[in-house]
Amino acid sequence: MWPRAKMLSALSQGYTTIAVAGTHGRGGGGLSPGSYTHLGVYRRQPQRELAAPAAGPKVKAPVKQKAKPVKSAPSLGQVRAKGPTSHKFDLKSSQPVKLLAGAGAALSTARKGFAPTGSAQPSAAASARVKPTLPSAPRIIVAVVLAVVLVFGLGAAVLVNSSFFSVTGVVVNGSEHVPQQTVEQLVSVPEGSTLFNVSDEDIAAALLQNPWVSSVDIERQFPHTIVITPVERKIQAIVYLSADDIAWAVSEDSHWIAPVSLASAGTGQTSTDSAEGDGGEGSSTDAEATGTTGTAASTSSSNQQSIDAAVALARQAGAVLLSDVGTDVSPSSGQEVTDDTVLAGLEYAKGFSADFLSQIKEISIPSVEAISCDLESGVEVSLGKPEDIQQKEQVVRRLLEQEQGVTYINVRVADAYTFRSATV
Repeated sequence: MWPRAKMLSALSQGYTTIAVAGTHGRGGGGLSPGSYTHLGVYRRQPQRELAAPAAGPKVKAPVKQKAKPVKSAPSLGQVRAKGPTSHKFDLKSSQPVKLLAGAGAALSTARKGFAPTGSAQPSAAASARVKPTLPSAPRIIVAVVLAVVLVFGLGAAVLVNSSFFSVTGVVVNGSEHVPQQTVEQLVSVPEGSTLFNVSDEDIAAALLQNPWVSSVDIERQFPHTIVITPVERKIQAIVYLSADDIAWAVSEDSHWIAPVSLASAGTGQTSTDSAEGDGGEGSSTDAEATGTTGTAASTSSSNQQSIDAAVALARQAGAVLLSDVGTDVSPSSGQEVTDDTVLAGLEYAKGFSADFLSQIKEISIPSVEAISCDLESGVEVSLGKPEDIQQKEQVVRRLLEQEQGVTYINVRVADAYTFRSATV
C-alpha cells in the first residue's frame, strides 16, 4: 500500500482519483482477487492560471520536495494471477475505504453485457437464449401420416398375396379375327396368382403379339375369376395388291394388320378359284385359238373379279378400298405403313366424311399426284395430292347436286375445278 505522503503528493499535482492495485495479506481489509476500480486510469484537472500576487514583502517560497515516482499499475493478467486487492482513498480521510467484493468484476463484465461473476440471477439476454424446445405441430402430423402409411402398406402387402383372392378361373373371350382358342394359346396366368398381383401388362403383352389386337380388356370378378377380352384394331382401308392378287387390312393407326381372304366377301370364290372355274378343255382350246388377246382378257377379267371381291370386303368392314398399288409395296403384319402412296390414300380415307366414303367404290393410288376415286354412281373424280380434302369433297357434292349427267370431275386444285357431263 502506498504511503500517505505519496498519496498527498499525487493530489497536490492535480489528480482527483487514484486507484492503486496491490497485493496484501489476508488481514486488514484486503479486497478479493480481481476487484479493482479505475485500475491504471488517472484523471488530472486542468490547472487554472493564478492571478499575479499583490505587491508586498517578498516571501521566500517553500522548498518543494520531489515526489517519488509512482509505480505503474499492474496489468489485468497480473492482477488476476496475484490475487489483487484494491483500495480507494477518500480525499477527506486518510483511511482507505474497503470496496465491495465483486465491484471490479462488475465493471469489467458490464462492458460485454453480462452479469458479474457470482450474481444470483442471470441477465435478461442470457435468459432469453435458453428456452425449452417442444415438438412442433407439423412434425407431429408428419409422424402420424408416416405411421398410417406404414400400417396401410403392411396391410396391403398381406392382402395382395392372400390366397383368399387366388385366381381359380380364367374366362377368355374371342373376337372376329382373334378366336378364343388363339387367346387361350397366347395368355398364361401363373399358378398362385391372385386378383391383386396378377400382371395386366404381361397379359396384354402376350395378346398384342397378334396384329389384330390393339388393346386388352381385363376384368376381375371377385373373389377368384378374371375375364380377358381382346380389343381388335379398326380397319381403315383394304389395300389390294394386284401383283400378288391379295388384299391387306390396314388399321386406323396406319399399321398393316394382316392379309384377308377375298372369299369371305361373299363372292363365293377367290381369284384363284375363278381362274380354275373358267378352266376346262373348252375354255383352254378357246384361249389357244384367240392367242394373246384372249389371255389378256382372261387376266383382266380375273383381276376385276378380285377387285370386286375386295370392294365387297371393304364394305363389310366399313372401310374403303385402295387399288392400283405399286409393286414396290411390301406389307408386314403389325408394322407401320411407310409407303408414301398408301399413306396418301389413307389421308383421303380419314379426311372424307363417312357419308361421302359410303359413295366411293375405290380409291386408285398409282402415285401421290395421280390419286383418283370411282363413285358408286360411275363418276370418276381426279383428286391429286391429299390437300384441301374437305373443300374438294364439298365441290364434288355441289356439282353432283347442281349438274345433270356429270361423268368426270377434276378437283386436283379445289379452287380451279373442272368437270364433264354426258351429252343428252
